[in-house]
Amino acid sequence: MQSESRSRIETLFCKSGFQLSSRQLDQFIYYLQQLQIWNRKINLTRIDDVDGIVRKHFLDSLQLLELESVQAMLVDRQSGCRLIDIGSGAGFPGLPLKIYRPQIELVLVESVIKKASFLQYISAQLSLSAVQVIAERAKHLSGSAQGQHGADLVVTRYVASLQASAIYCLPLVKSDGRWIAYKSGQVDDIRQEIYQAESVLSALGAKVVQIWERPEHTGNRSKQDKSERLLGYSRLVEIRRYN
Repeated sequence: MQSESRSRIETLFCKSGFQLSSRQLDQFIYYLQQLQIWNRKINLTRIDDVDGIVRKHFLDSLQLLELESVQAMLVDRQSGCRLIDIGSGAGFPGLPLKIYRPQIELVLVESVIKKASFLQYISAQLSLSAVQVIAERAKHLSGSAQGQHGADLVVTRYVASLQASAIYCLPLVKSDGRWIAYKSGQVDDIRQEIYQAESVLSALGAKVVQIWERPEHTGNRSKQDKSERLLGYSRLVEIRRYN
C-alpha cells in the first residue's frame, strides 16, 4: 500500500481517538487489502473503498470500546474477556475489536461457509491468537460447549430484530454480561424495536440499559469536523443480562 494511503488510514484512526501501534496498523492494512481481494470472489461487503472500509467497518466496530460497561469489563478481566460475534460476516465487529484489544477471547459465528472460510484465513494471516470460527447458525449454539461456557459480551451487527435475535443471543450471555446490538436506524425506530422486544427480553432475564451513540450524531460539531471524525452510522443498544 502506498505511503499516503497508509498515512491516511492512520490519520482516520487517530482523529477518531484510536491510537495504533505499528503492528496494529499493519494488521488493519492487511485486513483491508484482503477484504478488497476476497470481495471480488465472494460478497463480503458492499463498501470497497479505503475510506469507507475504515470508517464504516473498522472504526464503527470499535465504538463498542467507548461504552463504560465494556471498559470496566476489559479492566476487570485482564486475563481475557470472552466475546461472541454472531453473524460476523466479514469479521465485523469482532476482528477489529480483537486487533485493537488482543486480550479478547473471540468466537466468530458465521453460517455462510465461504464467509467462515474468509474468517479462518484472515485470523490466521493476522496471527491472532484465541480466535475460534464456528460455521454454524447461532440458534444451534446455545446447546453446544461454546454456548454453555457463556460470554462476557455477545455482539450483533445489522442482523435480525431484537425480538427475533434475543432468543439465541441472550442464552449465550453470562449473568451481568452484555449483549450489544449495532443498529443503523433512527433513534425513534430503535426505540420502537426495543418496545416490541421488551417482553422477550424480560422473560430471558435481560433489560435494555441504553441506546448509545457517539457525539457526532448529536449535531454539536461543525460540518468539517463531522466529516473527518464521523465513525459510521451505528447506534449501539446495550442490553444487560441479570440472571
